[in-house]
Amino acid sequence: MLVVLCVAIGTIIGELLCIEKRFEQFGDWLKKKTGNSSDAGFVNAFVTASLTVSIGAMAIVGAIQDGIMNDYSTLAVKSVLDFIIIAVMTSSMGKGCTFAAIPVFVFEECMTLLAR
Repeated sequence: MLVVLCVAIGTIIGELLCIEKRFEQFGDWLKKKTGNSSDAGFVNAFVTASLTVSIGAMAIVGAIQDGIMNDYSTLAVKSVLDFIIIAVMTSSMGKGCTFAAIPVFVFEECMTLLAR
């Protein structure tokens, strides 16, 4: 019951903050700044890859573990797994996937700093 309630609250907060729209705007900005204006799937690849590697237990637990105990081992393992996942996604979706490292870094760093 608690999980369903947390998902519902998270959905409401995400809609109020327009997170999806902001991700797409950031993806458009990255597309222009990196010279990939001709890549039609850049933003979709960026958003999909960002969400795929950001959402998960290892991201949250690893960041909290790093913040509280200064043990980054979970984040290190997650980074290797993310590298493999993003390499596969990049081969099928395009180079927009590689820029998923930016929001993942920001998310995990914020979680680590909040845990400290």
